[in-house]
Amino acid sequence: MTFGEARTILRNDVLAEASTDYYSDADLLGYLQRSAKEIAMNFGFPTALASVNVSADDFTFDLPADAANIDLNEVSFDGFALTLAPRRRILGAVQQASLGLPRYYNWEPKRGGQVAFAPKAPRDAVVSFEYVKEYTPGDENAEVWDGLFPAYHEVVVYRAAVKAFEASLEVDRSQYWLTREQNVSQEFSLFLNETPLNKAIAQEVAES
Repeated sequence: MTFGEARTILRNDVLAEASTDYYSDADLLGYLQRSAKEIAMNFGFPTALASVNVSADDFTFDLPADAANIDLNEVSFDGFALTLAPRRRILGAVQQASLGLPRYYNWEPKRGGQVAFAPKAPRDAVVSFEYVKEYTPGDENAEVWDGLFPAYHEVVVYRAAVKAFEASLEVDRSQYWLTREQNVSQEFSLFLNETPLNKAIAQEVAES
């Protein structure tokens, strides 16, 4: 579904507004774009893989410029997996000059774009990681979420409807579409968490 198609559904099927006298095309496109961005951020997609070079004695690295402010996954140092740990453990291991390969990593959005790891890098190496990209919605000809998860594009329309009815102070209608959005969002969440990869991770955690 493109944003233009989503706008047509929003105007004709949800708002039942044939004219552009109250909701302009630009207004509705804006509601849809904001909704798509918010949902992508909430659910943590799209993701990308990246690798950065670190030097001996380094204990931080920078995220890519397009990284969103949400958590990292699957960080590794030269192929050795790192474990997410509290900041105090990272600082303690760095200050104690612990030897050996890095074992832990930490990233907190309020601290900016740097990821800390410990112990310090004993040699020049490559840190690889998965991160969530900052999603930028396209124009009316672009696919919602760049074509990802087409079965759930409707939730973007529902969220945009909430914004539109809030703008027109129609509280009851806004609440109705909020409920519709929440129901589909729950289904979407279950879908994302029931993928084979996430099942495997959950099983590994349960057995550890």
